[in-house]
Amino acid sequence: MVRWYITIDQCPGCNHEHIVDVTPREVATKGVKKEGREEVSTNGKEEIDPYKKKEVYTTAYDCRQKKFLATFKGEQVYRDDTPPNLILKVSDVRELTEGDDLDWLTYDREEQQGLSAYFIERADKYNEIWVAVFTIYSGLLVLFGFMVSGGSLNQVTGLKALVFLLPIVAWLFGIYFFFQIHTPSVQTMTPNSPAEIRERFYKSNVEKAKNYRKGLTCFSIGILLVACALFVGIFWTSPSDTPGENVVFIIKDEFVEKVREIPISMIPETNMTTVVQLYNTTESGYRIGLDDGTMVELDKNWVTNIVRVSNTTQQGSQTA
Repeated sequence: MVRWYITIDQCPGCNHEHIVDVTPREVATKGVKKEGREEVSTNGKEEIDPYKKKEVYTTAYDCRQKKFLATFKGEQVYRDDTPPNLILKVSDVRELTEGDDLDWLTYDREEQQGLSAYFIERADKYNEIWVAVFTIYSGLLVLFGFMVSGGSLNQVTGLKALVFLLPIVAWLFGIYFFFQIHTPSVQTMTPNSPAEIRERFYKSNVEKAKNYRKGLTCFSIGILLVACALFVGIFWTSPSDTPGENVVFIIKDEFVEKVREIPISMIPETNMTTVVQLYNTTESGYRIGLDDGTMVELDKNWVTNIVRVSNTTQQGSQTA
């Protein structure tokens, strides 16, 4: 990785030249979109200068147990692998003892030290929210008749399965990224190196921030997909005047008389209805059309099986 430096001319610490590392690094923050300089992937090509030549920048550095603030321009920054023949040295340097600049440095240090616990806590909260939202979503599936109260899917195939499973898929990805925030990292470090400790800590915060942002994005997408599934479910379960497939219902013995009272015709000496048209399925029953054009609803609890009848052969196969 290319590193970028400035050279301090006559550092006030002890009147000597001081080389300061000003290589940009990623920093995690709370609730702020990623901005600033882009990471540039060189892939063997020349890396773009992250500093604009005429822009003014500042950086704090330590020297002889004192902290100094250097103000420099982008043209004074150089690469470690190809330093220029003439280095433009930085002379605008002052000691930081108190005031706003020092307060912000202290704030940044304390903020970074607390970010790891912050992301872990927020991820845990979203996992709890997910449980509540998934419970509500399962209730919607039961409401639309696509899931029975026992928790198993009912009559969900093809496009319907895709529509109602997409929110769950998005949430599973979100949970994966939230769990990644808890994943410990194992790295090799120089013993007792404050610089490496700080660098690893910043990188760890950035990784947690990226996983938190991805998890939050997946969670939000899942909520939007729930809204889509809600509208689609209302459309699919709304009463339809378009005839569906021809079916024969197999009725439980104890409900045969109730079915005749609706009235739905039964095949003599059997517990099977005559062929009827199934319009749509609701949470509680089946909306069917009789030969005389009457629309009735048959209770799901009365039915054991459905025989789907071919329009051409008038033969069907029994399904559970």
